[in-house]
Amino acid sequence: MGREILRRMDYFDLSQVHAIEAKSFPNPWPRSAFLHGILTGYECWVLASHGRILAYGILELPTHEDGHLLNICVAHRERRKGYARRLLAHLLSLATEQEKGVFLEVRASNHAARRLYSDMGFEQSGVRKGYYPTPSGREDALVFRRVERQRVGVSGDRAS
Repeated sequence: MGREILRRMDYFDLSQVHAIEAKSFPNPWPRSAFLHGILTGYECWVLASHGRILAYGILELPTHEDGHLLNICVAHRERRKGYARRLLAHLLSLATEQEKGVFLEVRASNHAARRLYSDMGFEQSGVRKGYYPTPSGREDALVFRRVERQRVGVSGDRAS
């Protein structure tokens, strides 16, 4: 970590973002979904260094509802460096500025992500049966919700 820049995703990031997505998920989002997020005004952010995308995240913040973390991902070679935590803290701060909670779905088998979300103040609030496709069928999604509308620092601690 050191020279990373957190900035809004733009059209020119889509090739790198989609490449990370395709290497990370068995059923990746199409490139058009990322473009839709940008054009619709979702909070689409990247963490980049020297022109290379390290991680990205997309948060929908509807006017009269809590936010929905739609996607967050770190490039394989960049994992375990705190980038997901840093990006998530930023996205949560955007929700906090609007006094909104945030919910998300995560694969039941994604233990690292579940740990991160718990560390960042999320609690499991439900299950969506068969939500994610897998090569052998379907996998449940765990629904996590963060209702506390406090600022959360990069360490996961609540800031005062």
